[in-house]
Amino acid sequence: MKLKLLPVIIIALSTTFFSCSKSSTSHSYPIVGSWSGTRTIDNTATREDLGVLTYNFDIKADSSIFTQGLGNDGNTYYYQGTWTLDGTAFKASVYGAGGINLILTAIFNSSGTLTSGRWENSNGSGSGTFEMKRNSE
Repeated sequence: MKLKLLPVIIIALSTTFFSCSKSSTSHSYPIVGSWSGTRTIDNTATREDLGVLTYNFDIKADSSIFTQGLGNDGNTYYYQGTWTLDGTAFKASVYGAGGINLILTAIFNSSGTLTSGRWENSNGSGSGTFEMKRNSE
């Protein structure tokens, strides 16, 4: 009789273990990848004909970063430089044409966002904010 109960116990225990496993739909993204978002320019009203000022990052594993952003003058600006991540603190230093250098800071969230983003021209001539979301790949 005891031997007949053994298969029932084994089936009951295995059903319990398999039914308790959790499935999660949340994703965790690395900082490396392609990012898209928007930016603002402090003390400047965005021209209505431009709409939202787009901002894009391509963050590479070798600590290089490439950025592309629409300016309030309607021109697209390209920068390249290096980035670091200390916990959730993202920081990048990028440079573009004409010797313009920008410092970028933001808070990285592994769910795929860069929030509280701030950009500043290293010579103090311009600044603003940005928000980014990692593009799914």
